[in-house]
Amino acid sequence: MINAPYEKEFVFHNGKRAKNLLELSLMLENISQNDFEKFVNPSKNDFANWIEYVLQDKDLASSLRSTIILDKTKELINSRVASYSDFASVNTSLNGGNTRSDVLKQENLAHVADMHPINDASSENHKIEHHKIEPLPKPEKHSWWKNKNNTVKNDISQDNSEKKDNPLLRWYKFKRKEFIDNKNIPKKENHSGMHPENLIWVTIYGVLILSIIILILYKFDII
Repeated sequence: MINAPYEKEFVFHNGKRAKNLLELSLMLENISQNDFEKFVNPSKNDFANWIEYVLQDKDLASSLRSTIILDKTKELINSRVASYSDFASVNTSLNGGNTRSDVLKQENLAHVADMHPINDASSENHKIEHHKIEPLPKPEKHSWWKNKNNTVKNDISQDNSEKKDNPLLRWYKFKRKEFIDNKNIPKKENHSGMHPENLIWVTIYGVLILSIIILILYKFDII
């Protein structure tokens, strides 16, 4: 029985498909008269055309074109399907009860078994070699901290070298030393024996008293 390729399958209005006469006969069992007349009528016979040009069965196609009756069309197609079934049964008996497809499956399985023989698990000829996997070395503890310390030390030494070569820093150090030296110079002693702050207040009081005396003398016309 010939199978049509997918793109040439017979498609019904409900979307169902038939790729050979057997599937077409099954579809016709449940088809309505109205749907049947869409494919077969006095002006055309879609089933006959498909069987002739796709399935290459010209005799059946010619018989189908002689009728537009649903039951007659079913009868013709079912008769051809039955002839294929009779041929299949004869083929089965000739092959000792197996269909040709079953024989092909058995031959393929035997071929696969020849290509891939079953290995005996207890055979001494097949030994599995176990490769020892060396463990990875453990990373050194605190290595990141050591690297960090080395980086900080390098940065500090680099900063110190840059400070030594900085002229502005040298000037600042010179002025700072000069200021400290001047601050440490001993102050001159006051031979009057009086604290400078007290000496200022005494002077202020003396000026005030002298001013008062002058005002009194001026008031009495003494001066």
